[in-house]
Parts: sequence; C-alpha cells; structure tokens
Amino acid sequence: MQEIVLQIAGIRIQIKSSVTGIISRFKEFYHNFIIDEVVEIDYQINVIIEEFNIEFKNLEKKGFNFQGYAYKSDNEKSTLIIPTIKNSYQYTEEFLLFLFSKLCIKKSKLIFHSATLIDKDDNAYVFFGPSGVGKTTISKKLIDYEVFSDDMVVLEKNNKEYILHKTPFERAKTYSKPKSVNIKGFYRLVQSTNLEKRKLDRGSAFNCFLSNLWFDNYEKNDLEPYFEVIKDIVNNIPVYELYNSKLTNQNEIITILKH
Repeated sequence: MQEIVLQIAGIRIQIKSSVTGIISRFKEFYHNFIIDEVVEIDYQINVIIEEFNIEFKNLEKKGFNFQGYAYKSDNEKSTLIIPTIKNSYQYTEEFLLFLFSKLCIKKSKLIFHSATLIDKDDNAYVFFGPSGVGKTTISKKLIDYEVFSDDMVVLEKNNKEYILHKTPFERAKTYSKPKSVNIKGFYRLVQSTNLEKRKLDRGSAFNCFLSNLWFDNYEKNDLEPYFEVIKDIVNNIPVYELYNSKLTNQNEIITILKH
C-alpha cells in the first residue's frame, strides 16, 4: 500500500492505494502540492481495484455510488473502487477533484473555473465562461497583469478581501503562495465584434455564477451548500458580461475594466 498527502488550498487529503501506478503518477504530476512530513489530514481516499460483476452491484445497497468507478464516502474517508487498472489514475484524479470541491464548500471556499489576473495593486479580475470563449486569449493580451490561474482557482473570503489559492487542476500544475486580493469583478466572457461591459443584476449574476462552478453531473441536485457562499459574493462583488473581440488590445481592455 502506497500513500501520499496533498495540500490544496489549505485542505490536506491523503491518498492510499495498492493499485500499481496511481501514487507514482501523482508524485510525478502533483509534486508541487505534496507534503512529505507527518501532518494531520482532513480527508482520506482509499483506492482499491475490484472487477465489477452482477454481485458487485449489491454494493449499491451498502451506500456505494457508481460513475465508471464506485465510491462510498463517510465523514472523513472515502473508499474508491476501480474496475481495472486501465484509467485508474484518471479515475482517481477525477474523484479527487469531485471530493475536493465538496470539501471546499464545507470550509466556505469555492473552486471556480476561471482565468484570474492580478494587477500591480493586487486587484483581481476573474474571467469565466465556456471552453473556447477566450479566457486564455485575454490572459495573453493583458501582459502587464499576473496570471494567477488559467483554469481553476479557489476563492476564500477573508473579511472584505478574498484569498486566492492555486490548484493542481490545471495543465501546468504550478504552485504559488495564497494571495490576498481585492476582487474588482467577475467577467463572463462573450465573443463579439465589439468591446462592451454589461453589469448583471443580482439574480442573473447568481445564476451565471452558479453555472460556472465545478461539480459532476451526479451532484447537481446537491447545490444548497453553495447558495450562501454565492449570495455573499454577488451581493458584494459586481458580475459583468464582457463582450470581447479578438481584435481588442490590452489598453482597450484595461480601460473598460477600470470604468
């Protein structure tokens, strides 16, 4: 049995596995988020391999859920059962992200699918929208801004400011220390021929924000824990639709962000 402990946004998750290759892959790709010393953990994932068959389905009666793999969660521990060694790392990583999103909300943190940029005064601008809408493009245009995240960021409120946390759920899997920022706005990107910013009312902002959270389809009926956190955000931070053209330059984008 091999094991590692990951620390992501201050949450410590131990992964234990007897399945060949899983822990070595995490050590390769998640090395920036691994804790080597002995620490108190928040959650444990035990990964085992067992072929699915007709009798195996009886596990549903024991509280297991099925999603290409089977899992059962109790207070601070989950058992993850994978049917074959093929895709075992991918299944474990997918389950880790699913579990992490639930642990975040328990701690009033929020994992958000976005590109988050920070200016020299520690003002943050959070750009979101469906894949291909232009998050990477706008990050490349705003060359004077720090790209804190290009895909997944964790938001944690600290009085009137927010702390941003890096996650390994991005292609680069790089690490940066948590950063306290003043979020100037959330911007839902819309492809357009013109550059325009439209502020959303709170109801529209709430629905828009909710649609961009990360959770698997089988958890979409369990949204209530997210409501209070989202309500606090949309009541205190403006949410906009930002209509953006591929032809706009950095100065044009900065001008519309600042006004």
